Amino acid sequence: MVPRWTLVVEGLGKIERAEVRTHPLMLFVGPNNSGKSYLASVLWGLLNLPTNFFQDGDLATEAGRAGLSVVDRVIEKTLRGGEYALAAEDMQALVAFLNDTLRRRANALAEYVFNAAEVSLRRIAVEDFTAVGPGMVLVGRDERSAEEIHPLEKKLILGTLVRRALDGSERMRDLVSPSYRPGDAVFLPASRTGFMLFYKQVLESQLQGLWRTFRDRPEGLKLPTPGLHFLTLLATGLQPEPGPFAVEADFLERRALDGTLVMRPIGPSHDFEYRIGPDQTPLSLDLASSLVTELAPLVLVLRHIKQLPVLLFEEPEG
Repeated sequence: MVPRWTLVVEGLGKIERAEVRTHPLMLFVGPNNSGKSYLASVLWGLLNLPTNFFQDGDLATEAGRAGLSVVDRVIEKTLRGGEYALAAEDMQALVAFLNDTLRRRANALAEYVFNAAEVSLRRIAVEDFTAVGPGMVLVGRDERSAEEIHPLEKKLILGTLVRRALDGSERMRDLVSPSYRPGDAVFLPASRTGFMLFYKQVLESQLQGLWRTFRDRPEGLKLPTPGLHFLTLLATGLQPEPGPFAVEADFLERRALDGTLVMRPIGPSHDFEYRIGPDQTPLSLDLASSLVTELAPLVLVLRHIKQLPVLLFEEPEG
């Protein structure tokens, strides 16, 4: 994470109050059942706010109007191939808008993250935000005029800018384009073997895209949203081409797996094989050891993801 900020959480499960200062590498260490997963999940949710989390009432506040002013400047400068570097005061305005919204709707964030109304969150805030470096450089390609940008698009752009201000993205293209999709923070949950063996059955529940909505949830599948996001990523979110961390994936594979993980397209989805020995004999993952199935998601995500601003890895020792 390029910017530095402190996540403040109060009244979340067993956590009465927690303050976490962000760093490029963070470890949550503590006893079992002490709230580490809850805290990591809320951090993921903050970095992956759904596109429709912000509502019209949030935009009508003073902080909302200031956030929309940032969007207007971005649109004015980036249409037709222009560039705009977000200044520190721009990012401060985005964070102030986020905090103003979370002050009123902390429980809404908890409901989104945990896919349950039973989990409450008394308070969540981003404090001591400090932008480091020149800030995000936004590059546009949209050929429309500023007047042709619909207010709904502006709201979606505002949500994207808030997310990117927190995770420290340095350069984004085609922000105003309707096809633009920013990279997401990825949560690799515990019990990864189960996810790897059953993700294809979950795909039949038509999960694709549902994790991005705020209210919709697939019936009959009661999982926190980071788990739904991870399943969708396994099924349809990886690309055939090597991504920016393919070298790291090769290193892990070579040092730990004594074999090769291969991703094969099957219709709109993917299947995975573990190949071993000099002749690279294919082995389905349900026949591989737990070491392979626990580590496979990390190797596959590093090798095949297009963008990875933040990675949250639960129980890495598992």
